Amino acid sequence: MEEIENIDLGINPSKINPTEERLAALVLTLKKHPTGLSSSKIKELLPRFYDSNLAEDSFLKKLQRDIDALQELGFVIQTLGKEGQKKIYKLETPIEVSKVQFTREELGILSIVFSQESLEELEYNLYTAFQKIFHKNMNYFPFQVKLKDLQQTEENKKILEQILLAIRNKIPLKITYYKNFIEEKVEKEIDPIHITKRNHIDSYLIAYDRKEKQRKRFHLSKILKCQEISSVFLFNYSISEDDKNYHALNFKIHEPIEITLKVNPQNEWKLKIFLEPHPFIKKGNEYVLKVTNLPAMFSFIWRYEDVVLEMSPESLYMEYKKYLQKILKLYEDEEDV
Repeated sequence: MEEIENIDLGINPSKINPTEERLAALVLTLKKHPTGLSSSKIKELLPRFYDSNLAEDSFLKKLQRDIDALQELGFVIQTLGKEGQKKIYKLETPIEVSKVQFTREELGILSIVFSQESLEELEYNLYTAFQKIFHKNMNYFPFQVKLKDLQQTEENKKILEQILLAIRNKIPLKITYYKNFIEEKVEKEIDPIHITKRNHIDSYLIAYDRKEKQRKRFHLSKILKCQEISSVFLFNYSISEDDKNYHALNFKIHEPIEITLKVNPQNEWKLKIFLEPHPFIKKGNEYVLKVTNLPAMFSFIWRYEDVVLEMSPESLYMEYKKYLQKILKLYEDEEDV
């Protein structure tokens, strides 16, 4: 008998459980059928996981639980079909990005544009974007363009180290910062308090603005310079959960309003993703939360109209109507230009 070679991979993987195996089979089956599958077809294709003798009502509940579990894992599964009709389950896959083809003449013009005097000093991200455009036509690449700073990442690391040291030792800082455009940079004297991350990507510095006498959040990548100030912290600061809540719903546009949203259970996962990390209380299919920026909530409701079924208090409907009228006016003004 042939001896089985025992290879030590340095890991100890746990055995897949029956639920994980069923979810994996379901998502792979949906992926094989991009036009979607009915519940009866899913049952037919996966008899090992959905017993043919299982009562229809019990089967549909089990299938819906599996669909909900996959959506919580990040899969986007549409449930198609009108009320009373057979439902079709369809897995949405990312749309493939179309390839852009440039002619020699177009590449030549782009190279001239990128090499203009006004763009002689480029940001690192802009430089890498040019490389991607010209990656197969490097003879057209504007090599004469000077880089503003190829070591931008290293500079950011140095600034971060300075800020972390200042937080630990409670040393005030003077920072050069811009909000939207680098040409509009300003100097701020701050007491750095805490660094927090958003979506594991964007990092923000929570600090006390010594001139404006209030706490603010500064995007770390937009801090261009920082230096210590010969002074001490104005206060003994602490961090609250409200400080860490960087969500747009928490921007101080108006006084706090408690709202209740009744949602479609099939699509509530979209609301959960949107709300993170804003606090809320879930009661059945209702979400109760406090907001200080209603337009941010209305923006979500307008974009994902299949999520929120009802809102309260009643005054929200009038506010939402005003919000939509403002958007309509912006479009009309744009057309008149």
